[in-house]
Order: sequence, then C-alpha cells, then structure tokens
Amino acid sequence: MLEKYDTGLKALEKDLENLAQTLTTTIDSTRSALENNDVHLAEKIYHGDKAINDLIKKCMEEDMALSMLQEPVARDWRNLMATLKILSDLERIADHCADISYYILVMAKEGTKVELPEHLLEMYDIMATMVREVLKGYFRHEPFDQKLVKDKDDMVDALFNNLLKEFAGSIGKAPDKAMDYIFYTMIVKYIERMADHSDNIAEWIGYRDTSKITL
Repeated sequence: MLEKYDTGLKALEKDLENLAQTLTTTIDSTRSALENNDVHLAEKIYHGDKAINDLIKKCMEEDMALSMLQEPVARDWRNLMATLKILSDLERIADHCADISYYILVMAKEGTKVELPEHLLEMYDIMATMVREVLKGYFRHEPFDQKLVKDKDDMVDALFNNLLKEFAGSIGKAPDKAMDYIFYTMIVKYIERMADHSDNIAEWIGYRDTSKITL
C-alpha cells in the first residue's frame, strides 16, 4: 500500500512540475503579447488553454485517486487536499491568460487608439512574481512567508484601483476611446484576479504545512 502511494505521489509531483513550467511560460508569453501587441502570440495562448486544462485535469485525477484509494492521513491527506484546491486556482490563472489574450486580439481587430497604459505592466509583473513565489513554496516544502504574498496582493490591488480611476478620467476626456479603456479595464481585472488566486494558493500551502486555515 505504502509503495503504491509513494509511486503515485511521485507521478503526481512530476506532472505538477510540468504544469508549473507550462503555466509560468504562458504567463511570460502573455506579458510579451501585451507589451508588443503580438496577435500571433495571443492567438497561440488563447488556443493553448485547453492543453493546460488537460494537464490540470490529469493532476486532479491523480490527486483524487491517491486520496480515495490509498486513504492517506494527517499531513499526507492535507497535502493532497491543498493540492486539489491549488490546482483549481492554477486553472483560473491559466484561464485569465487566455482571457487577456482574447482582449489583445479584440483590440487589434478593432484598431485600438490607446497605447498600453502606464503601470499596467508593473501590475502584471508583481502578479507574475506572486505566481512564481507560491509555486516555489509549494515544491520546496519549506516554511513559507504568506505575508509577503499578501503584501504584493495589496500592491496589485492599489495599482488596480489607480488604473480604474485613470481609465475613468481618460474616458471623460476622450469619449471616442471609451471602448479601448473598457477593454483595458477587463485586462487589469483579470490581472487582479490572478493575484488573488496566487494569494489563495499561499493560504493553501499554509494549510498544508500548519493545518491552519487562514482564508
């Protein structure tokens, strides 16, 4: 029984590492598509979301099989429970990369008249570091600083609120560009949600390591 559990857990961890690598590459590519208005890259990300979903589904199935068939207890059970929750957040982060890519394509088709807003990429970069930090925290199985991730989430929230105010002011000055600013509003909302999902992951890592729920 123990040998089957160890073998299954190693297979799950290998697939999780593959998923983490694929997701971080997708996050980097989404930033590049945003910065360079790269429609070809945006199309690739948009249509690549299913491949990430397939990876997540495989990891979820492996996780649940270990939980149901091997009946782990204590920390082993918490690890599988937290992993299942984390996979849901990773799936949403990947979805938002596809969502952002969709709006890059829409803006290119509509012929946007507004340049990439200042501070949008700053907001994106903070979010991207949050994703990387929680993924490292997950795989290292070492004491993890949840507060650091939460502080960065607060920074993303502050930039999000400032950008919304900026967009509202810009629409008032140039109503003919309103749709462009609405598209950017959708994009910054997705970035803000990606940061929230990273914060969720940090909390589930904390649960795995301490058995305390801090939602």
